[in-house]
Amino acid sequence: MLILFKFIIEHLFTIFLIIFILLFFIKKYKKIQIFLLISIIIISISPLPNLIVYSIERLNIPGDINKIQNFDKIVILSGFESIKKTKKFNHLYLGGTNNRIIEGSRVYIKYQKKLIFSGSSAVNKENNDGTYVAKKFFDSFNIKNKSVILDKNAKNTEDTFLFLKENFKNEKHLIVTSAMHMQRCKLLAIKNGIDYILHPVDFRANHENIFKFNFNSAHNINLFRYGLREISALLFYKVSGKI
Repeated sequence: MLILFKFIIEHLFTIFLIIFILLFFIKKYKKIQIFLLISIIIISISPLPNLIVYSIERLNIPGDINKIQNFDKIVILSGFESIKKTKKFNHLYLGGTNNRIIEGSRVYIKYQKKLIFSGSSAVNKENNDGTYVAKKFFDSFNIKNKSVILDKNAKNTEDTFLFLKENFKNEKHLIVTSAMHMQRCKLLAIKNGIDYILHPVDFRANHENIFKFNFNSAHNINLFRYGLREISALLFYKVSGKI
């Protein structure tokens, strides 16, 4: 059931489009057709996708690398790196981790605090070790192994915070992840009694003009999927008592 729910959320726009096309050709259920057409237009060109993402990103302000104080370790959460492509081409395919790992490394260089990289979202069908790409990144930029702790067993965001609770509960952690993902991390840190500083990166919404119409439909559709996926994850974590 959970897998089906995730599939529907991930492909909601496509499902709307397919149903609309089928109903259009069989010439039935006009009201449903109109509803689907309006939904498709709203998602494609209206400010709605931007507002969905903005509503979560605005909850935590961007971190300033020059104003971080009193923390013990830097925690970078994975963001769908491509292990398969990294191995095949010997390039760094960081996916959604690029801003996280770059900014986390900048903080490391400035403050010389240990890094924890959690391979949660990169654990997929490609490989069970979600830290493979991150390790290759750290090696490539001469960040020594003794300065990096790899959490290879995390399969989701909750696992990351259970790992911190079990191994480093009495330390203060600088959490580095996307602005959209940060609220879930914050609530998990509170739930598990972890002392934290938030350092959100990768802001994707237009924060300067949140009601602006954007006729780049591909961008809007991706933003809609991105926002809906995280909001559904927040709701699932809340309902299941994880946060």
